[in-house]
Amino acid sequence: MDDQASPQRVSLADCASRPELAGLFDAIASQRNGSVPNLYRALAISPDICAAWLALFTLLRQQSVVPVLLREFAMLRIAMLNRAEYEFVAHRPYAVRAGATEAQLVNLMQVEIDQSLFDGPACAVLSYVEAMTKRVQVDAPIFDALREFFDEKARLELTVIIAGYNMVSRVLEALRIPHDT
Repeated sequence: MDDQASPQRVSLADCASRPELAGLFDAIASQRNGSVPNLYRALAISPDICAAWLALFTLLRQQSVVPVLLREFAMLRIAMLNRAEYEFVAHRPYAVRAGATEAQLVNLMQVEIDQSLFDGPACAVLSYVEAMTKRVQVDAPIFDALREFFDEKARLELTVIIAGYNMVSRVLEALRIPHDT
């Protein structure tokens, strides 16, 4: 979130100047509430990467066995830890729809998590997010806590969600992609 006044580092594609993107943009809009977010407009500079990104993140967001609220908690916490305001703003409404309270949303933006605001599975997810995002290596007790709440498939999907959304924030911030308006 530093240096927001600095200009974006990649252009944002549009169908007016690149009509060959129409099919890709239609696919994105169908998965993203009828619009093409700036992240996808930037990624469309490389249509193959954009299409692969869309497929992966649609799968992670819409078809994972990890409960929606826990996925959104993970995404919001990653955004905070990586200072990726775009990502936090984009996912906040989804977290609210999934049942996040205002106190939880405010706490996810703090340096320390108040575990009394979250249930056991959410605390396990948030600890895992912290380890994967800050240190990459995950200590056994943190991973073992996941086993209490999630089967192997859910643990794998959660790991990919956390890794993937760390990638999202890094792309957003490195390229200074502007917020959607």
